[in-house]
Amino acid sequence: MKKQSYILHVLVAVMATLLLSSCREFFYSEIKYTGSEEDCYLIVNSVLMHNTVPKVYVNHSFFILDDNQYKQSVRSTGALDDADVYIQVGSNKPVSLHLTSSNTGVYTDNKLFVAKTGDSVKLHVSHPVYGEAFGMQSVPATERIIVNNVNVNEYYQLMFDVVYEQYAGAEDEVIALRLDTCAIFGHKKHGYKSDTLPVESYSQTLYSLDPVFGVLDNRQSPAGYYGGNTLYIQGKDLKQEKSISCLLEPHLYKNTSSLIQIDSMHVSVSVQTMSLDTYRYIKSLNALSGRKSSLSDPLSVTASPENIDIYGLIEDLFNELGSLEGTLLFGNLYPTDQYKYSSNASRRPLGLFGIASEPQQTEIIYKH
Repeated sequence: MKKQSYILHVLVAVMATLLLSSCREFFYSEIKYTGSEEDCYLIVNSVLMHNTVPKVYVNHSFFILDDNQYKQSVRSTGALDDADVYIQVGSNKPVSLHLTSSNTGVYTDNKLFVAKTGDSVKLHVSHPVYGEAFGMQSVPATERIIVNNVNVNEYYQLMFDVVYEQYAGAEDEVIALRLDTCAIFGHKKHGYKSDTLPVESYSQTLYSLDPVFGVLDNRQSPAGYYGGNTLYIQGKDLKQEKSISCLLEPHLYKNTSSLIQIDSMHVSVSVQTMSLDTYRYIKSLNALSGRKSSLSDPLSVTASPENIDIYGLIEDLFNELGSLEGTLLFGNLYPTDQYKYSSNASRRPLGLFGIASEPQQTEIIYKH
């Protein structure tokens, strides 16, 4: 009976795969455009960071059927070199940015961008053909972490606790915990000799089971682990100091079967705060680029075929296909300084104006 149940699960999975393949062909089939040509949009993108050189990227869009845009000889990024760009911090005098020498639509200043937590920052871009773009953001607070209880388990996974300090910024601001680098050294056996050598891994994944990461759109594995290269948490969930258990999966290559033990791991993580709009833009950009919303379980988690919810997986795949139609790139720019859009206003510009803090980096060193 157990064997028959397993075979049934396999058959259902195969049939579901064939059905989904035909559905994907339908969803991604080409549809001829028969409408009229539309005017191009002003596109502005900028994420400012305290104590760094400000950069504002100014471009224009291309009509989808503009054949010239797809010819190698005339291909262009749409960079605009005749825009007026201003940044204003609080009630200070607006600062005019100048075009960089590369002449690729990048506007900057000779001075570093300096602002305090909570300061209101405004961006104004004006172009004689493509109109205006206005944006406003508040400067997020900085966040610091400490790491303790570092260890490696039998699966060569690095276990550690991240202690977030109480967050002093706004509740809707987002704090990102990011995996920056990972170097692994292990003991390998070569015949009768053994040496400490760099251990190869094809990628690394940062995981946590803490439900606080379920508030935002963090990727999640079937076993409930939140993870990826970055984990996001909102300011409202750090009203007091919080310790969170994390796991780093090194994804070692199969040719490490001769590995006897991990001798040391050198890992760098950073914490960075950002405005909610910046986070929304990142997530929408990931969705448009086809990044998966789920991820695999860490190696230490095992599941037999009988424990897999085939029908649940099929439902998830259909939801994924159906949600593609509603995926749009987030933007927070407006055509007037009222920071709202109405049908009477001029064409709404595209892009993002965001603010993020400088990344605060922390080193994690494990030695056997």
